[in-house]
Amino acid sequence: MPTIKEKFKNPRLRLYDINKNFICELTGNSLRNSAYSIKRTKKINEIETLSFSIPYDNEHIGLGSCEYLIRHEFAWFIIKNISLSSSDVRVLEVECESNFTISKTIMCEEMELIGVSPQEMFDGIMASATGNSLNYIWKGTDVGSRRSITIESESSVFENLMAMAEAFNSIIEMEYDSDGNNTIFLRHNPYDRKKLIRKDRDISQLDINYDTSALFTRVLALGCTDDDGVELNLIDKVGKSYLEDYSYFKKKGMTDQEIANNPQCLAMQVVRYPDIVDVEDLMVAAQEELEKCSMPRVTGSVKFSDLSVLEECSVIEPILYEKLYIIDKTVNMVFTANITEIEYDYDNILEGNISMDSLITYSSVFNDLVNNSEKIDKVTTINPTTGKPSLIGSLVQGILNTNIVHIAGQLEGIEQPEDKTAILFECRDVSMPELFGA
Repeated sequence: MPTIKEKFKNPRLRLYDINKNFICELTGNSLRNSAYSIKRTKKINEIETLSFSIPYDNEHIGLGSCEYLIRHEFAWFIIKNISLSSSDVRVLEVECESNFTISKTIMCEEMELIGVSPQEMFDGIMASATGNSLNYIWKGTDVGSRRSITIESESSVFENLMAMAEAFNSIIEMEYDSDGNNTIFLRHNPYDRKKLIRKDRDISQLDINYDTSALFTRVLALGCTDDDGVELNLIDKVGKSYLEDYSYFKKKGMTDQEIANNPQCLAMQVVRYPDIVDVEDLMVAAQEELEKCSMPRVTGSVKFSDLSVLEECSVIEPILYEKLYIIDKTVNMVFTANITEIEYDYDNILEGNISMDSLITYSSVFNDLVNNSEKIDKVTTINPTTGKPSLIGSLVQGILNTNIVHIAGQLEGIEQPEDKTAILFECRDVSMPELFGA
């Protein structure tokens, strides 16, 4: 019989005072002093959260325990809210935020960071922080370009880290090393282990929303303005002022001539980057913008079970900002999506929640950016009979290990789906074949 991994079966919470002096264990105690209903939620470009319940008459946490610290695995959390429900006066509900939340309260001084690398921008943000004692460690990046931001007076470190992520069209990975230190990694490219699921076998529910209201096939990018009032543009670089990508309409079977004669296919978006002074940087920014807006936004939800928590299954745990491939043969479509949120409900750990979206979000105060265009060409071909894109089965392989996802991309055909084995769970227990594999 498969067993649940120890860290999921018996999550360990430890209570500390504000100075990180250990007080007690909050799990594995008597019923009176043990936390339960533990939930931990990770979301890209947001502060991670932890919540739990504990009996009101416990010996360690009361209504005055806000700002005490909780340690779970390597992560530190700060108790931010403790409530006593009128419907059940015997239970305290405790809500915590990752100690990265402190960055929302550390203000920065005004500074311009023009044409800098990711690490230079990070160092500039940290240097601008008033009385900075955060000691964040720069872990690295997969970004090679240079961008600009303006740090406004009285803006927070967190806001400027989000501004950095937005400038590089990336996410900020706020993680902890084994010593509990706060680390920062700037990631542009999603993790891609070719994970795949199929609706007819693996998914209990699939809901889809397909939106082309913000679809543009042309991007006209403009940079800084020179002394004569002329804005930097791409004419000398590409022979025209804009970049174009008509792959969405071509994958619907339209010819170049049909596209050229149909204004519906020629929508243009104008974007300005007043801090970009180099045409190469403007080209990169324009290409990224075109990738974001030349495909429709597809959102939705998928429900299925998560067996990655089992000891006997060689399933890799989900990662934020990881790409998944989802086949739905009932509607003859293939979807891809990047994980944007993971929720662990330790009382129902086999029913974990994962959210996905085609947009990168920058907390609640920044604009959404589309980031799902490259998926199509990598795993599809054009069906010569219908002219529609089809999945190339041999190119999509992987392991899926989650429960609820929001979808972030759509294709219109599946070619020879039975040629592709969806490796959903690689289980060592051969007595349970109906639960694993395709």
